[in-house]
Amino acid sequence: MIPSTQELLDQLDASVSDPVKKAIVASLALQSVRIAELALMDEEAAKEEMLHLRAATANLAAAEAVTVQNLITDWVSKVLRAIILGGV
Repeated sequence: MIPSTQELLDQLDASVSDPVKKAIVASLALQSVRIAELALMDEEAAKEEMLHLRAATANLAAAEAVTVQNLITDWVSKVLRAIILGGV
């Protein structure tokens, strides 16, 4: 089953406490959907988008940035795995 975007948003939201940072991670959740879509069509474009996403986490504390990046990477991987293995 494909994980929902809301699931990712909830995990990201729980990973930060500052309201400004919550807005940042909400935006990153939307970017994650784009990265998952690109990964199916254009691997290089997806890699480039991931670099932009990682740069966007610069406004977070180091530990928060790592957590957010890991959550996003795991979510995108689950989405792709579900699609490839037929969990659509």
